[in-house]
Amino acid sequence: MDNTIVTMTVSFFEENVYQALRRFFAPAVPYLFPRKILPSWLTFNYRVEMITANQITVGRSLMAVPVATLAQQGFYGWAFTLFVIAGALDFVDGLVATVHRKLGFRDNPDLGAFLDAFCDKIFYIFMFILTLMLGEYLMDIGVTIWLFGIAFLSVTCEIVLAVVRMNDYYYNKFDGHNGNRDLKAKGAGKLKFMLELIGLGGLILSLPSFNTWSFWVGLICLTFSLPFALASLKQKLQQRQTTA
Repeated sequence: MDNTIVTMTVSFFEENVYQALRRFFAPAVPYLFPRKILPSWLTFNYRVEMITANQITVGRSLMAVPVATLAQQGFYGWAFTLFVIAGALDFVDGLVATVHRKLGFRDNPDLGAFLDAFCDKIFYIFMFILTLMLGEYLMDIGVTIWLFGIAFLSVTCEIVLAVVRMNDYYYNKFDGHNGNRDLKAKGAGKLKFMLELIGLGGLILSLPSFNTWSFWVGLICLTFSLPFALASLKQKLQQRQTTA
């Protein structure tokens, strides 16, 4: 995909789609995800807050377990439904962090950004591998090679991005005086993960047979996610040049 097209698509998505969704849902956050301090008698005098953005982040990554269990037992519809909920929570946690910050709550932004990205990758890689294991390959051998080629490239990109994100987090933690690296996902990363989730959702919806319309929607979305994965990685590596 041409570099100009990637840049224009990312810019349109971030400035028009993503920000519009955040503005629309932000007023509901304090009511749907209220921030409360639990009673000291319940937490043995430790300060424990509910509901935080990081708790949502970790919680949605743990949803991979029931999704996997349902899929393995053949309850593909329920597995897909939980997968969609987990995917929606990926958008929610960042919005919750922003709204809570405006309400005066203080969280570690680097830890939140790192957990968000790292949990995304764990959830995505785990679910992708599981889906490939559960699928029945009834299509042409060329399509099978296409699917596994996309899977290899996509998972490899996510692993590399995870290593880069982890390195950036520890750089900020121990060498931040040299210049902090922005750990938040940029437009390319957000669009990339949205396409990955739609693509993987299409594959899950097609289980057990990889020979349905949802499979093709999923495969095409996963294919189009690759240029944005490379653009996201490029952004992260270019950032390092300014903080070296």
